[in-house]
Amino acid sequence: MPPVKKHRFTIIPEESQPEGMRIFSIENEAPLKKRFTISIPKKYHPLIAAFALILFVVLVVAIVTEIKKPTSFLGQKQTIAQDSNTLLQGLSDLKNAPEDLSQNPHILRGKTYYYKKNYTSAIDEFNEVVASDAPNSDKAIALTYIGMIYDDRGDYQKAIETFLRALKYKPKDSTILKNLALAYRHKKDYPNALSTMEKAIDIDENNPDLLILKGNILFDMGRFPDAVKSYTKALDIAPNNPQALYNTALTFLKTGDELSAVEYFKKAASADPSGNIAKLAYSRLGAFYTGRRDYAMAEKYLTMAIQLDPNEPVNHYNLGIVYMQRQQYEKALAEFKAAESSGVYEEKLLEGLSQAYASLERYDESIAVLERLQPVQNRNVAIIARLAELYYRKGDLDTAFEYYKQITVYEPVSENARVAYANMGNIRDDQHRYDEAISYFKKALAIDPQDSSTLYNLGIAYKHAGKPELAVAAFNDAAQYNPDNPKPRLAIADLYYEKGYLDLALDEYIKVVRLWPNLQEAQFTLGMLYYNKGRNDYALDAFNRVIAINANNEYAKKAYVNIGIILSASKDEKQQAQAVQSLQKALLISPNEPEALLAMGTIAYNQHKY
Repeated sequence: MPPVKKHRFTIIPEESQPEGMRIFSIENEAPLKKRFTISIPKKYHPLIAAFALILFVVLVVAIVTEIKKPTSFLGQKQTIAQDSNTLLQGLSDLKNAPEDLSQNPHILRGKTYYYKKNYTSAIDEFNEVVASDAPNSDKAIALTYIGMIYDDRGDYQKAIETFLRALKYKPKDSTILKNLALAYRHKKDYPNALSTMEKAIDIDENNPDLLILKGNILFDMGRFPDAVKSYTKALDIAPNNPQALYNTALTFLKTGDELSAVEYFKKAASADPSGNIAKLAYSRLGAFYTGRRDYAMAEKYLTMAIQLDPNEPVNHYNLGIVYMQRQQYEKALAEFKAAESSGVYEEKLLEGLSQAYASLERYDESIAVLERLQPVQNRNVAIIARLAELYYRKGDLDTAFEYYKQITVYEPVSENARVAYANMGNIRDDQHRYDEAISYFKKALAIDPQDSSTLYNLGIAYKHAGKPELAVAAFNDAAQYNPDNPKPRLAIADLYYEKGYLDLALDEYIKVVRLWPNLQEAQFTLGMLYYNKGRNDYALDAFNRVIAINANNEYAKKAYVNIGIILSASKDEKQQAQAVQSLQKALLISPNEPEALLAMGTIAYNQHKY
């Protein structure tokens, strides 16, 4: 199985490898207990300073969240459409029985047996005709029926041989040629299928079914512009042929001409306003407009499709996705329930429903849908992994752990086992069972010693276990194997900061910002370190870099406040004015920001402006 995405608690499958397992990582571990704001110096006002410190502590809790608990792990939901490679089947795709007025008793009995699907007796009767001195027309009829029987049985080579024998008795028969072309097509011998169809069309050039079948064969061959030409010729003869209109629309989709596809889907629906083709066309149109984010039009066409067939689960599911995008969650849930109650057995749709329920945080329903696939009985590792993730999100860590454990039993010493061990380590880390977490991370690393994500997680577990030296070693290994990821280097710097080794922390943060100058968190912490060491000029430079990276987020707001606090300590009137301006900018981001308001109050107090 291929490597999986290394994002914490995501179940977004690799697009090229939908069966892949997912791993949770702790790559977004929270900064290590560092302060986000500078307290107002006590010499200005002891009561204000004390109150400000309390607020700062509260804000730290609000800002420094445990990113191991993400808000979403499902990724983007997708609509499900009918297979874009599946053409609409119609009369053109069916074998044609010979048109005959023969009164040959063997033919009459053979036909009766054929339609009763008593193929053995039918073949016996038709062979009697071929072996007799019956006219060539009767022999052609008998061989055509025998060829149709072989085709029904899936013995396409015998069907082809039999149709070729029939043509010897009746060379210019378009029905035999069509059946022969279908046998070639069923065998996936498309060149012979196409050449045979061209012979049939030469005989019966005004038959739209023959032209549609030729278009279908060209579609199978990937010759989409030629397929459109063949469908267009059929439509010249039969302008309202629903199959030709629908398949033309599908072919335009394959060529990327979406506007023409939409036009022909609408024509197909109009040609069959209450039938299956209209339902399929409306379903396609709904999926198309969903992809275009025109949710009003998507809702319109999906609703029309549902009106024609209320028991089709795909349209209910897709309409639910539309309601999700419009944030109409109750309606979305109702459609997902309708899809489920319509009888869903297809794996892709069941997985989609499970994902949709999970997006609505309906974890019990999400789990129940996946369990219908019987993943444990079928040893479906991808579904077992997804169930583990769902149980994790539900808060049932022990059940999640047991599901991952099953994977290590089913596929020991495999990539899947490595991912499962890593996830088991993360779960034990969440449960504060750090020694166990460390052991499972080591089992994952025994399978792939160079996996940087697991090494990083091992470092986090060592940190939680109170083993900082081993944590730093694991972070260094993670950085070595993935030098483009700043998180391991940042974790080392955070750990030094947390332990009070400010000089070491400062050195590490400087290294980080040199390599990743746009890493806002590192620039902010660097400013805090400079401030704590009394190097205010350097602190101001760092906070200004924070603002230059992004002037409108939480870090920028805190940087504005800290700049204001630093400058407010100056007796220089110009710097005092700059302090006020900086605090005002913080208030533009968050008008009720208590720290900025307190700092403004402190400045006013110092200037005796109460």
